[in-house]
This record gives sequence, structure tokens and C-alpha cells, in this order.
Amino acid sequence: MAADLLLVVHDHVTADTLQRHLVQAGWRPCCVPDARSAAAAMAAHSWAAVLLDLALPDGQGPALCRNLRRDAPALPLLALVAAGAADPAASRVQGLRLGADDVLAPPVSMPELVARMRALLRRAAARGPEFPWRFGGGRLDLRRRRLVRSGSGSSGGGGSSVGLTRREFDLLVCLLTRPGRAWRRSDLLAAVWGSGFDGDSHTVDVHVNRLRAKLELDPRRPRHIVTVRGEGYRFDDQA
Repeated sequence: MAADLLLVVHDHVTADTLQRHLVQAGWRPCCVPDARSAAAAMAAHSWAAVLLDLALPDGQGPALCRNLRRDAPALPLLALVAAGAADPAASRVQGLRLGADDVLAPPVSMPELVARMRALLRRAAARGPEFPWRFGGGRLDLRRRRLVRSGSGSSGGGGSSVGLTRREFDLLVCLLTRPGRAWRRSDLLAAVWGSGFDGDSHTVDVHVNRLRAKLELDPRRPRHIVTVRGEGYRFDDQA
């Protein structure tokens, strides 16, 4: 399955070159030009990885890098440092300190960039079922697309397997990518059902209720998938 990649690159020529090579590598890249657009894209979709230009014209590249690592600790993040940097090695070190998993400095070799992105995705897939998908109520098995719910008195190794529909699974993954974040119903619809979906926000409520019935010990008093009045829902990682 092709991975969705978010590119945060302000230069149109560079963005076009990156998109062309990433498409040829079998991925689905989407490019935005600034930190504000990147924040909106992150809220609306679950990305497999992010390619970030640290030299955004608004100067928000470093802050965006820190925020991405804080909000999505397991998200593969490849950073590009500014062309013409006085000390490229120091710039790469700064990128790593900001939270990037890997950093490239110009001139960028497209085959090398593709290889590094492939390595980041491979490592993320290898650790997928373990982190960050454990929470107080159970564990999400990404490979088998199932929920393992902790049993009463379980020491952590036991529990029962709970079958999830495709939409239920994708919705739970979406909520889990940003624990503690209040998701609007419209954002959940866009992220899980896609922008072309012609249903309404009631669809989200129905699937949340189904998830609560499968996940929560007491669905009438949910501890994990919590309603946020006037907003939508958030995922709380409570023991």
C-alpha cells in the first residue's frame, strides 16, 4: 500500500522535483508551503512520514519541527537544512536536536533522499505494533488490524482480541496519533472517510459509540474516547 507523505517545502521548483521523485518511488506526496498549512494538514490526515524544509520563509521551520516531534513522537520526520549554510554539519546536528529522525543538507541527491525516506518508513513499520499504540485500555495491533483489550486484573500479557471494522480501526488510529487533542467531527470525517465522503457528522458519532462499546469497560462512562463539548472527541490515555 502506497504511503501518504506530507512535504512542507516553500520553494515551488524544489517541491515539484521532490513530488515527482517520491511519486516514482511509489508514494503519495502532498506538498504545503508553510507551517500554518502544515498544521492544518496534520489535523486533517494521518501521514506516514513528513519531509520538512527547516528554512521556511516565515522562520517557523525549527518550531514546526519541535512541534511535530512533540505531538507525533513516532512519526518519521526527515528534515532539509538551508542551502548555502555556513556550516552544513552544524545545521544537520541542529536538525537532529530539533527532533528530526534524519537530516539532509544541499545539494540533495534524490536517490539518497528516497533511500533515507524508505529506511525511516521501514523502521517505523518494524516497531509499529509496540509504540505508540499501547494505552491503558489495551493495545492496537497494526499488522493484524485488531484491538487487544486488557482484561480485569490483567498483568499486561493477557486480554481479549476485539474485531474492528475498517472504519473503526482507522478512526481509533487517528485518535491515538494525537492523544489529548480535541478532534472536530469535520476533521475526523476528512481524515478517516476522505474529503469526497457525502455523509454528515452523525457518522462519526455512530462509529465512536461502536468503538466505546468495544474498548471501554463502561461505555456509558468512557475513560478513553471522551466527548469534548462544542468540539468533538479526544483520546485520553488513562490507566
